[in-house]
Amino acid sequence: MFGKGLLIFVLGVISIGGYIFSDLFFFSDQMTRNTVTFFNSQSANNVAHAGANMALRQLANNSNWRTGFNNLNVMGGRLNVTLHDVTFDGQSTILIRSIGIAGLNTDEIVRDTQLVYVRAGAVAIPTTVRGAITTNNNVRTLGNLVVDGRNYSAAGNLLSGTGTFAFWSTRNIDQGGSSSFGGTSSGSDIVPSSPANASIFRENQIFAGGFPSTPDSVLGGTAMGFPPGRLKQIAMSGVNGSQYTTDPRTLTHPLRGVTFVELPSGDNWGPANITGSGVLVVSNSARNAEIRNINWGPFNGLMIADDVTRIHTDILGGLIVLSNAPPSGNTIGNGNGRIRYSSETIQNAVGLVRGFGTGGGSHSMVVAWRD
Repeated sequence: MFGKGLLIFVLGVISIGGYIFSDLFFFSDQMTRNTVTFFNSQSANNVAHAGANMALRQLANNSNWRTGFNNLNVMGGRLNVTLHDVTFDGQSTILIRSIGIAGLNTDEIVRDTQLVYVRAGAVAIPTTVRGAITTNNNVRTLGNLVVDGRNYSAAGNLLSGTGTFAFWSTRNIDQGGSSSFGGTSSGSDIVPSSPANASIFRENQIFAGGFPSTPDSVLGGTAMGFPPGRLKQIAMSGVNGSQYTTDPRTLTHPLRGVTFVELPSGDNWGPANITGSGVLVVSNSARNAEIRNINWGPFNGLMIADDVTRIHTDILGGLIVLSNAPPSGNTIGNGNGRIRYSSETIQNAVGLVRGFGTGGGSHSMVVAWRD
């Protein structure tokens, strides 16, 4: 009896132990699944959030962008982003739908969706841009320089009837040599000519509130998210290929983002290679940094400099000269250079800059964000 009872006891212990271990394995497996599911949920959320921010950055670059992202590999997951023009709370907005997927090809696949409503509308052209070239000093043109205020797309196509002045200056404009000016007056495009049609340039103008004295004030200053030193800060960060230097020979081409060349007082950069795009600044605190003999390009975007002389390449966008008494003289171009106004390239450049960090950009245009 004793042996039989012991056997029954042992079998009972084994049976109970089996149930216990079975439960332990079950709960252990469940805990593992729960952990994996939680991790995938967080990963999917991170992917979706990253996709929304990527779309916001693209919109900062180009307000007309609606391409989205299809099956993009991001952080070990999969990303799909679509954009649609919709109305939200009575406003014209762009709906960004960002879907992050994690745990692909497993039983623990998880999807997360972020909905972002962004106020529609193109990035505004800075009010300081008054023509293809805007200056605060006497200007002289020579050679075959072409200054064209008609509006061109980023691809170089003419956008009829939407342009501006060739020149706008607070001082005199002296058109010499075979240089030609064109522009748009009252919605009518005027082909560059020599002498220029008087309706497409403005001289001896008054800049209400005073001509901008710093690169940051060209973009609106503190009120628009550009307190003193902001452009320099962006350039020094290196974001999106931005560069800061006191020696132009160290620049890497093509230029991208914000390129800030801060020269010693009275120094110059020349001959200069400005091949690239974005916002190019050549300035210092004394407002006497000069860029001269600009022989290599093209440059697409907004160029801001204390002093500019002898443009011999193509600029598509806009140029603003800050100094009212440039030490190098007044000849802004004396060869075969060409400056064409392009609202699109200026918008792209400014939109990109406003998308860097705080102080504006696509994030400031967000109306609602739903996880």
